[in-house]
Amino acid sequence: MVTFYTASSKSGVYTTADYANASAGGKFVTASGNWLDQPTGVLRATDGSGNPTSALLSLADPHYDATSKTLTFQAKILPATSEGARLPLKGGATHRLVDDAQNGLASNTLAAPPAAGPLTDAALFIDQNSQQLATVAESSLRR
Repeated sequence: MVTFYTASSKSGVYTTADYANASAGGKFVTASGNWLDQPTGVLRATDGSGNPTSALLSLADPHYDATSKTLTFQAKILPATSEGARLPLKGGATHRLVDDAQNGLASNTLAAPPAAGPLTDAALFIDQNSQQLATVAESSLRR
């Protein structure tokens, strides 16, 4: 399940399969055919040395494997700067990481995949603006 929260204090859940559906006409696919309009996200985890770490990511092409209950993405690590990422939500997770990095508060922010072992205890926070997708939802209702 994928939990969502909105700026207007709404929350809810989607099944992972529905959320990750990147096929044409999917609920989270834009008119240009991009899943969530290729959102930015923040991965927070523990690195191979036991230190907390963060990475600013651009995400695309989700794939959910129901058998293994695994959701995978094509991900690109972005520099934690406002020039390095589209920041759709003021106050969202990506905006906060960039603000912290620019103010010297984001220690151990990844600029490349980690060399010291796997990341553990991971959580992914995806910022996307549902208003960008409203026209997609409206057009799919008319079909």
